[in-house]
Amino acid sequence: MNDDLHELPTFKRNDTTSSTIDYIFVNQAFRTQVIASNLHKLNASWTDHSLLSVTCCLGPSPSGLGLWRGNPLLARTPAYQHYLRQHLDHILLNIDSGWTTQKKWDFVKRQVKIMTLSFAIDYSNWRREMIRQLQSDRNRFLRSKPPMDARLQHLPILDQQIATLQQELSEILALKANVRWQEAGETSVKYLKNLYRQRTVEQHITALRPNDSTDPVECIDRMLPIAQQFYQSLFTTDSVDDHQVEQYLAEIQGLLQLTDDHTDHLLEPITIDEIIHETARVENKVNSPGEDGLGYAFLYQLFRYPPLQDLVLEVYNQALSSQKFPTSWQELWVRLLAKKGDLASLKNWRPISLINCDAKIYTRIINSRMRQVISSIINRCQTGFMPNRFIAENGLALNIVMEHARRCNRNDIALLLDQEKAYDRVHPSYLRAVMLKFGFPLVLVNSIIGLFFGNKVRININGHFTDEINQYRGPRQGDPLSPLLFNLALESFLRHIIQDNSFLGFSFAPLSSNISPPPALKVLAYADDVCVFLSFPEDFVRVQYHLHIYGEVSNAKVNLSKTEAIFLNGYASPSWQQMLLQHQIVKWHDHTKPQPLRYLGFPVIQSLAQRRYVENQLLQNVKTQCGIYSQ
Repeated sequence: MNDDLHELPTFKRNDTTSSTIDYIFVNQAFRTQVIASNLHKLNASWTDHSLLSVTCCLGPSPSGLGLWRGNPLLARTPAYQHYLRQHLDHILLNIDSGWTTQKKWDFVKRQVKIMTLSFAIDYSNWRREMIRQLQSDRNRFLRSKPPMDARLQHLPILDQQIATLQQELSEILALKANVRWQEAGETSVKYLKNLYRQRTVEQHITALRPNDSTDPVECIDRMLPIAQQFYQSLFTTDSVDDHQVEQYLAEIQGLLQLTDDHTDHLLEPITIDEIIHETARVENKVNSPGEDGLGYAFLYQLFRYPPLQDLVLEVYNQALSSQKFPTSWQELWVRLLAKKGDLASLKNWRPISLINCDAKIYTRIINSRMRQVISSIINRCQTGFMPNRFIAENGLALNIVMEHARRCNRNDIALLLDQEKAYDRVHPSYLRAVMLKFGFPLVLVNSIIGLFFGNKVRININGHFTDEINQYRGPRQGDPLSPLLFNLALESFLRHIIQDNSFLGFSFAPLSSNISPPPALKVLAYADDVCVFLSFPEDFVRVQYHLHIYGEVSNAKVNLSKTEAIFLNGYASPSWQQMLLQHQIVKWHDHTKPQPLRYLGFPVIQSLAQRRYVENQLLQNVKTQCGIYSQ
């Protein structure tokens, strides 16, 4: 304990005036757990107060070690870049010529991880010791009660050195909090710490329930087997009939396919310029890498190192042409993000795969190529992750339909289908058949299916990991290519609804006798958010039929108890309510609800009270943010 800290000033009014006005008081019962105290000069652009700190011993952390992530800020420093080049020369000399291309690349990454971890530890220790030494020198200088001239000469030098190192720590906090500042000078360290703490709490699982009828457990040793069993069941396929899949796809009318020019473009050899370009696009992106811990900033340095480029090209082109992948590309570490509902149930957690970034560069390249051709085969009702299509189009379309229904006093409804674990249930055989049906080249299809299925997965529960789980179905969430793959999987379901003449959907009246009315609107989709429009109960019967068949061929599953209904004219219909209740659909929205439905983030307003609620909520959010920024 530094008992003479009270003699040091904690507040600087100007260059010549300082005083002690900040204190920390500790309860006597808590006193024995305080093991150190100190005073730290802070960056003058942040505050005119010094930081008082106490170090306490409060027991072990509730979380495990988790995964190591390389600090991307290191990769941009000249010292690290020089250190990396020196070690790469040595690493390349130690590669066994008898190894496969994939084993060579994994060896390089392992060695880079080891040397980066060593460099990061050394640099972090140096920075911590340097800050401690500078703070100590500053405090010692102030204790000596120097004359004003000496203070004006020496303090600015010490303060600038401290501020530079503290700025590095602030940038690290920003990475942990997943925040990017829009203007210089807005960096609130307290705000960043609060955000980091909030993200940690949001990802922390306090208890898990083995099934819906049992009590939750809190011990990590009991939660891990629950998670392993749940996800092994989720990632295990239900059998599908290949003949039924082929018949289902053959029934789609007017199905467009990729042209020869499209397929030639998809299969072009990958170049080093393409790899570097895709990496440069995301070099500064805040990301969560996989087990190797090497984010895009590190890969950007590796890919631009000439002696390594031939090996890199072999890795990526063999992945495309021969379906040969480094082992590390198929080792996934999954973290869980909370959704709505009971968080003791794993059904209400979204699994996000932490994939090694070199594997994501490969799928980024494939994704970029597919985006150039996919608009020709995906219908306009799908807007998710499609070039030149926007999420607001769906919200606008729904509002136009509701306005039309109100003016014409229509009795139609819309259903927002809740697909249970939509991404995680896609069957590989079904996805393969769909891609081939759309004309994707067999070589590319084999590469994608080989990379996305059969992975080894470990689930992260509060920094502790389950044993390996075999992933047999579901495009891995968190991969750049997964959204387009899901769009392809969903497209056949949407097409069956659109071409079904027995399904009426929402029809529009003609604008005049000389102009034909637009076609009926039957469905809107943004990723797994599917909205179907029903004019009569018979439409619901047809939706059930299409959902059943789609589930049989793809493993998809719709949860009707979480599906929501919208009375498009704003007024609930007793006949529709009765039918919905018969099918366990108990959530519906009309003008009597105090809060509006949110569709894809947009409020769907059906009354003046709902509009006022949205306005008040918006105003409160602005006030809250202003309060945060003022901290």
